[in-house]
Amino acid sequence: MKRFLLPILLVFSVLGYSQITVDESYTTQQLVEDILVNSTCADVSNFQQSTGTNFGDDNGIAYFEANGSDFPFQSGIILCSGNVQNAPGPNLTVHSDGGLGWPGDPDLEAVTTATNTNNASWISFDFVPQISQISFDFIMASEEYDQNFECTFSDAFAFILTDQDTGIVQNLAVLPGTTIPIEVTNIHPEVVGQCAAVNEEYFDKYNFEPFNIAANAAIDYNGQIVQLSAQGDVIVGNTYTIKMVVADEQDTALDMAVFLEAGSFNLGLTLPDDFTIAAGNAPCEGEELLLELETDQTGMTTYQWFIWNTVTLVFDPLPGETNNSLIVTQPGTYGVEVTLGAAGCSAFDDVLVEFAPQPVAVVPDDLVLCDEVPNDGMAEFDLTSRDMQIINGQPDTFVSYHLTEAAAEGGFFPILTPNAFTNTVPGFQTVWARLEETNFGCYDVVPLNLLVNDAPAITDPISDYFICDNDQDGIEIFDLTSKDAEILNILVNVTLTY
Repeated sequence: MKRFLLPILLVFSVLGYSQITVDESYTTQQLVEDILVNSTCADVSNFQQSTGTNFGDDNGIAYFEANGSDFPFQSGIILCSGNVQNAPGPNLTVHSDGGLGWPGDPDLEAVTTATNTNNASWISFDFVPQISQISFDFIMASEEYDQNFECTFSDAFAFILTDQDTGIVQNLAVLPGTTIPIEVTNIHPEVVGQCAAVNEEYFDKYNFEPFNIAANAAIDYNGQIVQLSAQGDVIVGNTYTIKMVVADEQDTALDMAVFLEAGSFNLGLTLPDDFTIAAGNAPCEGEELLLELETDQTGMTTYQWFIWNTVTLVFDPLPGETNNSLIVTQPGTYGVEVTLGAAGCSAFDDVLVEFAPQPVAVVPDDLVLCDEVPNDGMAEFDLTSRDMQIINGQPDTFVSYHLTEAAAEGGFFPILTPNAFTNTVPGFQTVWARLEETNFGCYDVVPLNLLVNDAPAITDPISDYFICDNDQDGIEIFDLTSKDAEILNILVNVTLTY
């Protein structure tokens, strides 16, 4: 989620089954300076582009807006291998535009596995960074995602960063933590009978039945990947060229596109991805979340943290929060502005923080057992008999038991046989129950007391119990309770049965 420290035009719409819109009126310089870049910490120049219009064919470069649709980016730049006017949904037509065909791109082929590319669209520009890291956010979509061709056709995207001073070239458009390039064949679910899933966690969705309703799709492409971020280190003061390029592989059929989020080309400042319940990475209620810059930015001299005001719709500064990190305990959208003292430029980034619900464990009743001779204070307990009381109807939770509070807090060393646990401390012992939520690992810890009562020390009767058999049939009525006093001796509050 990006918001700019610029005058904001508020557009209110009802989220429905809308489609994106495209605008081809922007120049290359406007697309880079006014749409993509969100920092004054670079000198940007030498704007160039190439697409089908350079060869008498379709235009594949434009500005786009979400237009109230559910597309993840509100606005940005689209690069496609066909006619950009066909990018908006619904997804009711399979596009293989650029039928005349225009050249592919050798630079793209050099940094990906794509070969024999066609219909390349690209934008390039030069910049001199004043901060030591760059990043940007993107989503790739393609008609090749049709439960067939994603197995074989490597339509691709590359973000090629060239250091003009050192000659070093790198592709930043790779899967997180890898060197795997962004290609259709590298990111897709299983296609039954044709190919296994590859990096499926980065595939978002198909935009056709039976997976989703094609008429509701925001874009007119068969499938799309999740939002990804590309990052790269740069040397302050060196001159770099950036080239963002897409192309079809092997033919001009089944177009593909990449959407670059407006303002996400962030020169030098990157907070972590949003922490949300939907993404499964939200912290738990009551926890502290540390927000900090992902890299050490040399020369950054001042910091100011903000929180998004949902009433005034502006970022309010957080008084006194001027370090390079922030501890968050409440949900909200937090931003940070960093000003580079020497260059006098600034960069801004923000992150959405949600907190997952915290389960509340009920303190259970004590478990009490009677000891047996020789009254050693040991007994076998069924700890799980208190599960329902501890859970108290809360869904998606489970209970584990631990010998110490520290082990329960850390989720370490659970008691392996909680339904047949023999206490390790004679007489009285406290074990600890951990109630954990299954989706986010949020938990609560409560004590469970175990008590072993001594068996009463009864006394052998003084004498046997004799009755005369008057009719000599061997059967008489005995009053066993007549021996109670002898057996109980001095014991009180004890029930005696025979």
